[in-house]
Amino acid sequence: MGRKKAGVGQGLRELQAFYSLGEDTLWVTIADGHLWWTFADAGVVAGGDDDAAAPARFRRTRGGWRCTSLSGEPLTSRSLSSALTSTANYQMTICAVRHQDYLLRRIRGEDEPLRVKGDLLLAEMTTTVAAMVRRLDWRDFETLIDLIFSRGGWQRTSPLGGNQADVDLILRQPISGETAWVQIKSRTSQAEFEDYLDRFEREASCDFFFFIYHSAPRPIGAGPPQRRSVFGRPTK
Repeated sequence: MGRKKAGVGQGLRELQAFYSLGEDTLWVTIADGHLWWTFADAGVVAGGDDDAAAPARFRRTRGGWRCTSLSGEPLTSRSLSSALTSTANYQMTICAVRHQDYLLRRIRGEDEPLRVKGDLLLAEMTTTVAAMVRRLDWRDFETLIDLIFSRGGWQRTSPLGGNQADVDLILRQPISGETAWVQIKSRTSQAEFEDYLDRFEREASCDFFFFIYHSAPRPIGAGPPQRRSVFGRPTK
């Protein structure tokens, strides 16, 4: 077939694996954006002569191919480490899988140790940042919120804070054309929130209402989920 010596050795190794690997061998492949896995019967079956598209030899799967973990989570290629998905670049047919421990954890639906460690570090960092934000006075807090909205694509159409009545920011989303009414407080209360929400509903000049704070005696509640302004605009 024109193969070099190394290619012949690889072909022989693949044939040996196909014929001799037992029923306890886990077979995997990557196709259609997912990782698929199965186990196969030990016996090799000859393909039928009446079907030209059928393989010359094949092994029947036990239970079919699956693209979900044992816990039901889809095994999408995008959710997998490139250390595993890079195996799909192998140019021949059968090869051993590197990072087998990682593969088995994903199929079993088990937590990845590095991911767990990362989540713990993220939670610790979030707690620390929250404590730092609570130390900001109203000027610095307004500046921070203005920066967050601008990174989200909102454009400020009003001055920042200052002596504006009822509102700290008026924002516009250039793609959708929606507008937002933003009130920012370093410290506040439920009564103050209700007061500003009533002002927003009476004015009815914007599509969304954002009330942002970092400290309060107790969490602020927005009332029933069905609450709407008198003009039918959603409040958030």
